[in-house]
Amino acid sequence: MSELFFKQDLSENINEFSLKPEESKHILKSLRKKEGDYLTFTNGNGLKFNTILEKSSSKKCNFRVLNFDKVNDNENLHIAISVLKLPSRFENFLEKVTEIGVSEISPIICERTVKKNLNFDRCIRILISAMKQSYKFKLPQFNKMQDFNSFMKARDEKVKLLATCEEVEKNKLFESFSKNQKNLIMIGPEGDFTKNEIENAINHDFKLVSLGKNRLRAETAGIYSCAAFSMIK
Repeated sequence: MSELFFKQDLSENINEFSLKPEESKHILKSLRKKEGDYLTFTNGNGLKFNTILEKSSSKKCNFRVLNFDKVNDNENLHIAISVLKLPSRFENFLEKVTEIGVSEISPIICERTVKKNLNFDRCIRILISAMKQSYKFKLPQFNKMQDFNSFMKARDEKVKLLATCEEVEKNKLFESFSKNQKNLIMIGPEGDFTKNEIENAINHDFKLVSLGKNRLRAETAGIYSCAAFSMIK
């Protein structure tokens, strides 16, 4: 499988395009591409562009679009997860769920969330890298941070789930997803959601789900949920 490249401003109407000097240098020097080589690009919005490198210099690479395809990466899964104490754990979550397949990610602030800030630009770079690595053509939508209560309002997903370790009546995860509808699952911080948050979710028509008998780290719970959804498609 050839390497996948990303250029966000590509569209169906573009026949030719060029890359900036830094990107051109990477393609020519690091990847040793040369004129006449074929490269595959995506705009991160479900389009696959088959191109040929026509002209190259240390300052610019010019490409001609041979054809493009629309790729259906409709994952139908939205994961809302608390910002985690260690950025590396949150970043690992972002990378793995993008590789597996997720349509939307929302970082949320819960009552027990310890770290309440996020490097948004770094998160986007991780998503792009994971998308290219896994040869996907749709970049997950990454939303701005919201507090738990604000996020609860006006949800339009047909399937709304909240994962918790609390000893309450819960549904099995695999039986709760619906592959043909929009699915949302919420993952809490270290220490889980509070009882108040769980009650709030129930009042907003969320179903409580179990992720199994083992207690999982928050990022593992997010990755596990994503993998479970991918298995039912």
